[in-house]
Amino acid sequence: MADIVFTPGDDITASSARLPWNNLIYPGNYVSRLNSYRQQGALAIPGVAFFQQIGAYVVPENTSTVATGNYTVNILSPDKRQDDKPRLDRPFVVPGADVGGSGVTVYRVSLNTVNLKGTGSSTITTNATAVGGVTLGNLVDAATGLFPEGGIASPFVMDTVANAITSNTTVGVTVGGAGLTKIDASKEAAIILEVCFYADAAAPTSDDIALPYPTESGQSSN
Repeated sequence: MADIVFTPGDDITASSARLPWNNLIYPGNYVSRLNSYRQQGALAIPGVAFFQQIGAYVVPENTSTVATGNYTVNILSPDKRQDDKPRLDRPFVVPGADVGGSGVTVYRVSLNTVNLKGTGSSTITTNATAVGGVTLGNLVDAATGLFPEGGIASPFVMDTVANAITSNTTVGVTVGGAGLTKIDASKEAAIILEVCFYADAAAPTSDDIALPYPTESGQSSN
């Protein structure tokens, strides 16, 4: 088994972090969304940690168009104010090397848009086209220029998953065909990217067993 050793965010100090990575939730505790910024995973199957990494290319406020080309995706900071952001956006990197051992295996990729439309011939895809061996088709707009409300996602197929990623892999998005424009120029707009993957969980620790207390002088061990 490979120890999960993701590097904690800037808001985590060395004294408060443990290795292997301890930011997992367990069945029965799913009360909120997984935190992409903290690289939070779920131990949905014993021995396997699942991760949902979501990021976005945010269209700059001073422009209402997105030209064709490649764009960098970031995992957005929880701090939404642009003039007060102690935690900066993080690059969208699938952490194949950070987990060590056998790396991570991608099993789902998806794209969606916020407040954007095309010209009737616009497309959006991932860059690179194949993410850990999972290839997502183009997100295509309709004749009206509008993209599907639910975006596009790769089929969920676990019995034919691709080989594991063992190196840190940056993923972005590409706009093709024709450029995009904001539907409402006064509001934020973005292209959303999701990559789901899993990794071997670390071996159990002393927290996972009922380790007996030591016998003190004068006590019986029976």
